[in-house]
Parts: sequence; structure tokens; C-alpha cells
Amino acid sequence: MIAVGDPAQAIYSYAGADPRGMWRLTERIGATELPLSVSWRCPALHVELARTVNTFIESAPGAPRGTLEHHFADELSYQAGDVILSRLNSPLIRAALHLMTSGTSVNIRGRDLATRLEAAAAEAFPKPFVLDSVKELVNVFYEKRAKPFIEKAKTGDPEAKKFLTDFKDICSCLRLLGQQAAEQGVGTAQQIATLLRSLYREDADVLLSTIHRAKGLEWDRVTLLYPELMPLPSGNYEEEQCVLFVALTRSKDTLRLAYGKEAWANGERLTADKKIRTPPSAEPLEELLEDPLETPRLPLAMAAPLVPLSDVDWDAVTPHPTSAPPTPVIRPTVATPPPARVARTPTPSTPPPVTAAPASISQTPPTPIHTRIFHPRPPRDEEEELGHQMLHALSSLTLSTPVPVPTPSPERGLADHARKVRQLGQSSRLDDPRPTPLFHGQDSGSVSELRLRLDALTDNARPALREWAASSLVLLRGAPTHRVAYDAAVLDDVERAARLARVCLPLPGRPAPKSVRVIVFKDRVAWEKLGKVTHSGITSLSVTVGSEKYKFDPRSGELLGQSFTPFAPHLRPLT
Repeated sequence: MIAVGDPAQAIYSYAGADPRGMWRLTERIGATELPLSVSWRCPALHVELARTVNTFIESAPGAPRGTLEHHFADELSYQAGDVILSRLNSPLIRAALHLMTSGTSVNIRGRDLATRLEAAAAEAFPKPFVLDSVKELVNVFYEKRAKPFIEKAKTGDPEAKKFLTDFKDICSCLRLLGQQAAEQGVGTAQQIATLLRSLYREDADVLLSTIHRAKGLEWDRVTLLYPELMPLPSGNYEEEQCVLFVALTRSKDTLRLAYGKEAWANGERLTADKKIRTPPSAEPLEELLEDPLETPRLPLAMAAPLVPLSDVDWDAVTPHPTSAPPTPVIRPTVATPPPARVARTPTPSTPPPVTAAPASISQTPPTPIHTRIFHPRPPRDEEEELGHQMLHALSSLTLSTPVPVPTPSPERGLADHARKVRQLGQSSRLDDPRPTPLFHGQDSGSVSELRLRLDALTDNARPALREWAASSLVLLRGAPTHRVAYDAAVLDDVERAARLARVCLPLPGRPAPKSVRVIVFKDRVAWEKLGKVTHSGITSLSVTVGSEKYKFDPRSGELLGQSFTPFAPHLRPLT
């Protein structure tokens, strides 16, 4: 048996990935660890930079030096074959729209973002809108959907914090798209959907991707947007470091780091020696800071405070692109030779001593991730004792009255552990208010297995089905146990409908004028029919298929006035 994994690239904890899984497997089967520390992809300069995040990686013998460039993001130009990476989606949307206006074709990796944005646009912009109303409409949409999560986030709920971070990113994308759609007068959600489709061209000049979707891939020339935004204050520090590590190790030749206006003006540069380099531009500092939309960033060690959405400046999420020519490139020099390649030392048999927490936040980076993961796990009684000490420390920070430290007994520790195991093994019930609920059944399913099945549905071509799967995943995040109650028949029907529609043979040729392709299910088989459009409007589309008459929502392609039903007739999505 051979197991291969890289804890330094564990960036999918929200989807169930656990970097400690390799440690547990090694311990359970008594495996021999054979480190694969040499990178055969990355040039030496890139490896030196990646070692600021994780020192486990090493350059291959005779590896080329490669190219490392530092740029002001607003003044970058791109060429065919370039790849742009970003921690968030909104910088990708902004860059894609800017490139499109200059005649460069783009492809944003992962159509699930388009699905979420189409659904969000349909809800945020139910009627035609003008440019001046975009910000207010997006704010109203945010406050409506985010309200139940804001209170949870204030209590420190990590899932609520992640939802708010992701949802703010979606709303920022939505505002950019709404402004683009309404630029010539009046915009609609359908225009946004059409605009989104133009951002997904397989033969595009430039590929744009989030860092998560770039994991496992490689390209010759990679541009990383706004490295100064990492780690995200709302994210887990160790996982955010893994995200940065993945971003720095995607390029085979040239890596370009593109900074926002504030970071560039302040001379912030991500370098192997961690020194701050001054910007090469000869422009006065005042000119670099003239954009009033740029807001100062908090220290990365501090969490971003929760504020009302009306106070959020959406334009400040990413800097505005300009058409100015690119600035000269800095290639940082490395004062010390590459580190010697040495064999990895055996893992110690005892864990490192635990020291008391400092009185103030330390600015020193934590121990590299891989050294934490491969240290043996302490005995359970020590873990419980440490847990009680941590609870006591946290309580002392938030309560005026000191909290006594309980003295755990072995009997209580075993009882608590058994109770937790029983609770985690039980099936929790989730509140599912949707018209087609998944989590109201009597069946019991593993959270990780359900997550995998729903993840597979988020790439389906049918918008309503993708939105149903995406909203199911959001609900599943709130599961307090390893198993949940669900309706197996509902999920089976959705999967079957998706599979049948995918293998349905399309009609030959192009549809005639005033006709559309309709997917119809009959006897649990999907058929593509040609429908004649008898009426076309912004909010409804009347179609006749043989002797049957249907009214569809032109935005979702579903039957008008009806909720999502797996085997309902629907317009064939454009792919």
C-alpha cells in the first residue's frame, strides 16, 4: 500500500480534507515515511520564495533560476498563454472584464462561480436597473442573506465567518457585473448571465483561476494578484499559509507578483529574505495614493471586524485597472546560496513542550506547517488537560470574573470522550426550508459522502440544479455531527435527472428562428425537443412543444412560477 499526500497543500478543510489524515494512517498501519521534498517543477527562485512558507520544499539539482517579478497590478499587461491566480473571485472578475474591453479573450476556471453569480443576480436584480442603483441593490441583497450569519460570526463561529467572507466576495463580483451590464443605460439579470457566459471560453488567450482551483496544475507564466491579501484575516492561519504555498509553486518559468496600490506604494514585497523593498517607480508617493477608494489594511494577525454592509466600500476590494504601460520589473537578488539538501531527520518520539501563551499577539510566524503535522499526537489525557487550559485562557479574556480551572479525572475524560463519540455518530437534523428539501428525510448519510455527491452536481449545466446543489452544501456546513438525516430518494432523483440530461442526444443543426431546445423527461428518459417560442419577454418565455404549452423563466430556464423539480421540463442550457 502506498499513500501520497502533501500536508503543505491542505487547502480544502471546508470540504472535509484533514492534513492529519496522513499522520493517522502512518500511525495506524506502521508505515515508513519517505519524504518527497524535491520540486521538479519550480525554478530555484520560486522554491526560495516558497520556503518562506514551508521549509520542507527543495530545489531539484541543476534547477534553472527562473524569473520572479514584482509589479503594480494596475499597470500589468498580459499575453496569450498567461495565467492569473487570485485568493478571491472578485479580483478575477475585475481583471477579466478589463481584459475583455481591451479585446483579450478570457476563461475563468470553474463554472460553479458562474452558477452562483447567475442565481445571485436573479435575486439581487429581479427588475431592470440603472447604474446608480447597483450598489444599493447589492447591499440589500447582502443584508438579506447575510443577517443570520452575522450574529453567529460575532460569537466566533468559523463556518459563519467563512460564509460571510465568501458571500462578500460574491457580492463584490455581482456589483462589478451589474455596473458593466448597466453601463449603456439599463441592465438586467439576463444581461449579467450573458456577460458571464462570455467569461468562459475554452480557447481563450488568458486563463483566470482561484488558487484553490489551480491546485495540482502548472503553467509556464503565472501572475498572482494581491499576495498582500494573504493570509485572509477571517481564515485559518495554517490553511491560508497552505493556500499561499500552492500559489507560489504553480509556475515552471516566470512568476509575477502583482500588488495593489497601497502595498505597492508602501514598498511591500514578498521576497525570500522577507525584506521590504522600496517601489522602483519614480512617481511621488502622493500620486500613488491619490485613489480615495483604497483603505488601509489591518495587520494580518488581526481579524477583520464585522461592520454593517452599508459601511463596506465595495470598490476597495480590489484596485481599479488602468491602461498605463507596465513598470520596469524588479528581479530580487538572493544574498545566500540555496540551502543544502539534507535528509529529513526522524520524527521525535515525544511532542514538543507546550509553553504558556504570551500576553500580547506575537508577530513571529508559527512553526512551519509540516513540522506541526508530523509531530506525534499527545496522549488523550494530555489533550484534554490542554483543552481545559485553553478554555480557561479564553474565558479569562472575555469574562471579568476568573474562571477556575477544572481538574479532569480519568473517569470523566473517558465518559466525555464516549459521549462525544456517540454524539458525532448520531444523525443531526438540519433546517431545510427549500421547496425541494434534501434534509427532511428519514435516511442517515455521512456528511463527507454527501458533500462529494453534491460537489459533483455543482458542475452540472442546468442552473437550477447547480443552485440546489450549492445551497445544499451551504446547509451541510452547519452539520454538528458526522452524519445527517436526509431524503435519499430526493438526492437519487436529482442525480438521475442530471445524468439523463447529460447523456441526452442533442437535435442536429441549429434551432430555427424563434425556437428553443427543451429537455423533457418521459418514462424516466430525457428527450430533447424543439419548442416554438410564441411569446418572449424579460420575465417569461412561452413555448409550444408539440401539443404541450409551457412558460419558462428565461433567466433560470425552469418552468415559470414553480420551484426546482428534478424531472420538470426545462430549457436546454447553453454550454
